[in-house]
Amino acid sequence: MASTLGRYRSPKKPLSSLLTRVTFIILFVILFALFSMGLVRLYALGEYAVAIVCLIVGLSASYITLNKRLVAWRFLYPALLLIFLMMLFPIVYSVAIGFTNYSSKNLLTYERVVNYHLEQTYAEKKQRFKFQLYQADNQYQITLNDGSGLWLQTPFLTLNQPLDKATEAGPKRAIPLAVISAAPSGEPLAMRDVIKLKAQLKTLALTRDNEPDLMMYGFREFLPLLPRYEIKQPDNLPMAERPNEFLYDNQDKRYLQADFNNGFYTYLNDAGEMTEKTLSPGFVTHVGWKNYHTIFAMDEDRKNLAKVALWTVSFALLTVLMQFSLGMLLASLLNWHRVKGQRIFRTLLLIPFAVPAFISIMIFRAMFNSEFGDVNALLEFLFGMRFEWYFNPWLAKLQVLLVNLWLGFPYFMLLAMGMLKSIPSDLYEAANMDGAGTWYKFRFITLPMIIKSLTPLLIMSFTFNFNNFLVIALLTRGGPRMDDATVLIGETQLLINYIYDLANGSVLGYQAYGLASALSGFLFLVIASISLWQFWLTREKSPRSELQEH
Repeated sequence: MASTLGRYRSPKKPLSSLLTRVTFIILFVILFALFSMGLVRLYALGEYAVAIVCLIVGLSASYITLNKRLVAWRFLYPALLLIFLMMLFPIVYSVAIGFTNYSSKNLLTYERVVNYHLEQTYAEKKQRFKFQLYQADNQYQITLNDGSGLWLQTPFLTLNQPLDKATEAGPKRAIPLAVISAAPSGEPLAMRDVIKLKAQLKTLALTRDNEPDLMMYGFREFLPLLPRYEIKQPDNLPMAERPNEFLYDNQDKRYLQADFNNGFYTYLNDAGEMTEKTLSPGFVTHVGWKNYHTIFAMDEDRKNLAKVALWTVSFALLTVLMQFSLGMLLASLLNWHRVKGQRIFRTLLLIPFAVPAFISIMIFRAMFNSEFGDVNALLEFLFGMRFEWYFNPWLAKLQVLLVNLWLGFPYFMLLAMGMLKSIPSDLYEAANMDGAGTWYKFRFITLPMIIKSLTPLLIMSFTFNFNNFLVIALLTRGGPRMDDATVLIGETQLLINYIYDLANGSVLGYQAYGLASALSGFLFLVIASISLWQFWLTREKSPRSELQEH
C-alpha cells in the first residue's frame, strides 16, 4: 500500500483551466491600464477627491477579488460600496465643500483661472488698419492699409461657410499677411456684403512677423490684439510666495494680486494695498471656518436666519403633534363599535394618502388664492371676510400647517388603527366596571400601550418634516419675504429651502455652494443627533441591565 501511495501523482490541470487563468490575467491587466489612465485624467482635470475615491475603490476591489481568503467579502463588497458611494461620500464631499468658497463666482481652480486671464486680449486702438474685402469666384481676399503707405494682404480665403457656436467661441483662425506694394485693382465689396460676412471675419487672426495679431474691429478696421494680462512682479512689493501671484493689466496699467482669502485677483493701489475691485472669474480656495462664521454671525440677517431655524423646529413639532392627534382621534372613532360603515369611512380617509402629494399641494395652492380661491369664497359667504393667505406671515404658516396636516394624518391613522387592535379588550372591560371615563381609559390604557411602539415613528416623522422641502416649495415658495431682510429670505422657509435657495442663487444673487454646504453640514449634525437620540430611546436592554435596574 505504501508503494502504491508513493507511485501516486497529482493529476495535471486541464488546458481549459490554464487558458482561463491567462485570460483572467490579460483582462485584469487591460482593466488596470484603463483604470490608471482614468486616474491620471481625473488628476489632470483637478478632480482630486474623485480620483482618490476611485483609487480607494479600485485597490480595495482588486485586493478582495485576488485574495482567496476573502471570498465572503466578494458578496458583501458591492453593498458596502453602494453605501459608501451613495451615502458616505456625498456627506464627506459636502462637508469638504463647506470649508471652501465654491460658488458660481469661484468655480475654477487657481491654475485654470491664471490661464484664463493670460489668454485674455484687448485691441490696441492707437494703430488702426483700414481693410477692404475683394471677391474672386467663391473666395475672398483682405487688403489692409495702415495709412502710412504700408499695404498688407491675405491669401484667398473661404468665408461663406456657415458657422456653429463651437467655431465662434473657439480659437481664432490664423491667417498670414504679406506686404504688397500697392492696393490691388478692382472694386472692393460694398458695406452690405461685408456685414453679411462679419461673423466669419470675426473668427480670423491676421498674423505678422514679430508683431501682434490683427483682429476685426467695427466694419472697416483691423486692430492689433495684445495680451490683456501678464505675470509681473511689482517693484515696491516683496517677492511673491506663490507662483503667478501677481498680474499686470496692460490696458489699465495696474497690478493685481491673488487674494487667497476670497479667491479673486484683486487690483492694487499705488501703495501696493488691495482695493475692493476684483477680477472675475475667481478661483476655489480653502476658507476654513469662514462659511460657518457667516452662518452664525450674519449681522443684519442673523436674526432672520434664527427665525428660519425656529420656524423649522416649530413646523416639525406642530406637524407631528397635529397629524398624530387627528390620526389618533379618527382611528379611535373607527375602532368604536357604534360607528357604522367603518370600511367606507376608512377608505375615504385614506384618499389623501393615495393621491400624489404634489397634486394635492397644487390644488390647495389654487384653493387658498386670495382673489379666486375657494377658501376665501367660502369664508366670505359664511362670515363676510377674506384673508391674504400668501402675504400675511402668520396666515401663510397656518396654511402650510393645515395642508401638511391633510397630507400626513392618514399615516398615523393607519398606525393607530393597527395598534388599537392589539390592545386586549379585557382592560377596557375592567375599566368600564370601575366606572372609568373615555379620557381616563385613553390616558391610562390606550396611550401607555401604544406610545412605546409609536415613539420611533414620531421621531422619524419629526425628522422627515424637519426636511420637508416639497410642501414649502410648491405651496408658498418660501414667501412672504421678510421685510427687514437684506437678502431674499421668506417667512415660511425651512432650513432645507433656504439651503436650496443659497445653492440656486436666489438668496445672494449668485450660487453660493460653499455656504450652502456648510449649512447642510450643520443640518446634518442636527438630524444625526435626532437619529442617535431615537436609537437611544428604542435600544433593547439586555437581561443583565434589566436585573440591575430592579
